[in-house]
Amino acid sequence: MAAPASGSPRANSLSEIAKLGFESLSAARTDLERLTELVGKHADTCTEALAFSASPDRALAHLLRLLEVAPSASLKLVAESDSCGRLMRLLGASEGVAEAFLRQPETMEFLGRKPALPNSLNLATSNRVALRVSYRQQLARIADWDLSQESPEAAVTAVVAALSDLADAALEAGLALAKSELLNEGRISQQDSEGTQLAVISMGKCGARELNYVSDVDVIYVGSGTSDNFIDVGTKIAQRLALVINESDREPGLWEVDPNLRPEGKAGALVRTVDAHVAYYEKWAKSWEFQALLKARVSAGDAGLGAEYLDRVCPLIWTRHGGSNIVQDARAMRKRVIENIPVQERDQNLKLGRGGLRDVEFTVQLLQLVHGVSHPNLRSSGTCEAIAALSEAGLLSRQDAADLQLLYRRLRAIEHRLQLVRLRRTHLVPVEESELRRIARALHHSFSADDLQASWIQAKAQVAKLHDSVFYRPLLSATADLDPGEVLLSDQEVESRLRSLGFLDPEGANRHLKALSQGVSRRATIQRSLLPVLIRWMAEGVYPDRA
Repeated sequence: MAAPASGSPRANSLSEIAKLGFESLSAARTDLERLTELVGKHADTCTEALAFSASPDRALAHLLRLLEVAPSASLKLVAESDSCGRLMRLLGASEGVAEAFLRQPETMEFLGRKPALPNSLNLATSNRVALRVSYRQQLARIADWDLSQESPEAAVTAVVAALSDLADAALEAGLALAKSELLNEGRISQQDSEGTQLAVISMGKCGARELNYVSDVDVIYVGSGTSDNFIDVGTKIAQRLALVINESDREPGLWEVDPNLRPEGKAGALVRTVDAHVAYYEKWAKSWEFQALLKARVSAGDAGLGAEYLDRVCPLIWTRHGGSNIVQDARAMRKRVIENIPVQERDQNLKLGRGGLRDVEFTVQLLQLVHGVSHPNLRSSGTCEAIAALSEAGLLSRQDAADLQLLYRRLRAIEHRLQLVRLRRTHLVPVEESELRRIARALHHSFSADDLQASWIQAKAQVAKLHDSVFYRPLLSATADLDPGEVLLSDQEVESRLRSLGFLDPEGANRHLKALSQGVSRRATIQRSLLPVLIRWMAEGVYPDRA
């Protein structure tokens, strides 16, 4: 009698099945029997691929469903070891991707080619379902490339940029579809459409090109036009765009288009002109709104109008943000965020909890706002780019900067695997052993649940320590209170300022100040940044020259 094939249930004892990484052993043996019936000679290829998936149990269950729903397309993929391995990785890591494949099996075809991030993105605009299907296929391509990388942490920068570009493409396609629907329904005329320009400014993570797999996309709308009612028309288009992207349909919505960062929030006009935006930020905006503007970027719509908005509004970050209020407000906001997390979730919240992503982002953004007035190179929207610029400027040590970037990427990689599971917006790291194991294996095949937990706890502790040491620096408030003119002065201007402050020998005082701040060392750089503050304090003493 011939020996059974290694993929058959007779060859797979429960102990052998356990070695493959399955958890429900009896159920897995039954499912492996069924797999052998469906794929025949390709059973060994499938079994080997399943062993390297994040969850062999779930990957096998999804594969069986795919083989029943789309046998031809599925068999074609499992027949080759490369495409079979990539399919198993996706099915094991993501219920969301598996469900999308089951709804639209034809979208799996990219697995027949080498893993690659999308180069150019033009999503379907014929109807909402087509747009969403094409979006999810590109999302699956990004996940496929991500899961194929040896180091998920090193891949973070490319992945978040690709996800942001995909969101841009969805907004662009959504705008076209929104206009088309409104025209077909007679809610706007062709003349209205042609006489209205609308720019979509993305904020937050999308604006910084740091988007995660599932997130609200924060936007601000800017309108212009030749018709008298362009604001009304632009508002109708913006409202319809939100429905095109996320209203319930037979193909689920993508994500919420959130316009609540606009001037006056929910109470404000949905669409404003550039002039109206400038007037608001010059007179009414709060410090957190300038912090939000650090991430502003044109994502879709009229590029020229969007560029005008950025050119006129973003410089106000550095002239209107309110001095030391920005420091006090940022610290108060961070405290409120922590307090608003349910107590039972604080230790599990990867984004908002202590030592989480928000601590990295708030730390970096506060340093940008305080020091970006006099250091234009710090005005980057990306977190890792800003950390590098802060280090280059001497405002973060090289070691602290390297640690922050590494920790930020580690937390983002965990966030990605966490959200991939069901393609839902979540930042709560699970406590169940099985769920932790799945996320761990999706990061590194050899990772256990304990490895993931230890890595995350260590990262949180390090981030919290760095956050505390930088975010609560005593001199930040004093530095933020300086006028731009106090920071960069010529020798003559320095000596004039010293004389007006009561120094009897301004030339001599200036020589001492130069001795403190000359050079390229980090100490000299920091002292250059602090000198305007120290001069103020010295002038308040009885003998400024002696100080």
